[in-house]
Amino acid sequence: MFRIGIDFDNTIACYDRLFPKVATELGLIADEKYSSKNNVKQHLLTQEAGDLTWQKLQGKVYGKYMLKADIFHGFYEFLCLSKLRGVNLFIVSHKSEFGHFDEEKFSLRKQALKWLQKQEILGCDKWSITESNIFFESTRKDKIDRIKSLQCTHFIDDLPIVLTDSGFPNIQKLWFNPSARSLTEQSINEFQSWRQITNYLYNSWTDKDIVQLSQHKFPDLNVQQALIQKGQGNSKIYKLLSDRKKYILKIYPDRQRDPRPRLETESLAYQKLFSQQYPVPECIIVDNRLGWGIYSWIDGQIIEQVDRVFLKNVFDFVRRLFKDSRSNVENLSHVFSQASEACISGRELIRQIEARRKKLAVVDSNRLQTFLTEHFDPYFQPLSTKVKSKHFFEEPLPQPLQILSPADFGSHNAIKIQEKQFIFLDFEYFGWDDPVKLVSDLYWHPAMNLSQNVKNEWLDFAKNLFIDDDDFQERLDAYLPLYGLRWCLILLNEFRTDKLQHRLHAQGYSSESKGVQDIAKLQQRQLNKAKKLLTMIQEMPS
Repeated sequence: MFRIGIDFDNTIACYDRLFPKVATELGLIADEKYSSKNNVKQHLLTQEAGDLTWQKLQGKVYGKYMLKADIFHGFYEFLCLSKLRGVNLFIVSHKSEFGHFDEEKFSLRKQALKWLQKQEILGCDKWSITESNIFFESTRKDKIDRIKSLQCTHFIDDLPIVLTDSGFPNIQKLWFNPSARSLTEQSINEFQSWRQITNYLYNSWTDKDIVQLSQHKFPDLNVQQALIQKGQGNSKIYKLLSDRKKYILKIYPDRQRDPRPRLETESLAYQKLFSQQYPVPECIIVDNRLGWGIYSWIDGQIIEQVDRVFLKNVFDFVRRLFKDSRSNVENLSHVFSQASEACISGRELIRQIEARRKKLAVVDSNRLQTFLTEHFDPYFQPLSTKVKSKHFFEEPLPQPLQILSPADFGSHNAIKIQEKQFIFLDFEYFGWDDPVKLVSDLYWHPAMNLSQNVKNEWLDFAKNLFIDDDDFQERLDAYLPLYGLRWCLILLNEFRTDKLQHRLHAQGYSSESKGVQDIAKLQQRQLNKAKKLLTMIQEMPS
């Protein structure tokens, strides 16, 4: 049986947002450019008496302001699965009683316990860690001695200096390294996120795990069965069955590997749109600690081919978004932020393409690099140069001309529930964007496979709808092939380790279980799609 010890500060409790906030409140930094604990530390240490200032700030953050700290994404998932598997968990932290130079004398240990209770980590039931399993030690040696006395089989810490200490026991050492620092020590297993640690120790959630945790966390749903649904997206999907209703559970991608707030974005979009009677699922439960969203299950049929009936529903949906975006822009601009990877200027579109291209440039694959250097680049470069001469290239599109966009919109994210009625799904990227991006993404999306006649109808509809935007037609003509090229690079995501992990997570696999040959076939299939799409772009009428 595993006996897992866990460090506390910067392993369970995350201070990346809190240090800049407190430093700003105390007048130690003047603006918002310091986005993490390390940013603040590096800045203060360059100041006169900076080390003393830094120590005082630490005392404030770990003491008076401790309750405002975040929990690392994925830890609560790890905690729940550990408890489901009957694993003994211990928190062992090197933490003094009081902070350095803290004139208010807040007890750091009591504050840590209060924070653990607030986060529902400390408790008396089987889902929590009891206070008798939490230890705060005055020195690193005391911490290591405690780990030995607890007979831990594993220990998780963000500080390699602890794990590599000569007195550290010969157990499994798990280095929690979200900032991807480098280390040559071979005896340490390195992980950039809690989900990676969870998958390493427990493989994955079973259907039984999902049912048990749902019954505990959401007893009103009365979940009796969970059935995994293997989709093509980035989130893992389960169908939850109760004695009365059916629900869809989405377990979203690893936030430490992809920080986009998919759960918060999608649940908010569903709540607002459903309340206005848009054809979207109802949001039932949002659990930010777990990273779970539960929505109404929609019985229906997948859309094999886009016909005029479906196209009419698309037109109606976008027409409503246009109307609401224009008529209530002042209020809605405070509710929704920009869509994920929004492109509200030509400069941003080119930047995103170049950033994706750069990430693929380091992939060790001859077939990929041949495609990029011999086919993609020769077409992209002159197109990029040409679009930079446009008068609208530099300036962001004004807010009143933007639209609330589902971002990943089309038949691949819709269900037919009646002969002429459809429900639209997957709003993880919802937000404000240039309507040209919405139009272009639907036009090029590989899952849509639209005929040229349907594409033309879609473009004609968009040109008429956005007639109040004087530059819409010219922007569309200039950006449409570039969005196609952007999709070529998106199709090649499976060559990138981070993106491949998202896809395997959604399908219930790990890179080990999928196998090298299967991954190679998947990558070749995606490369073939990218080649085909590039040919279509090149054959567009000028």
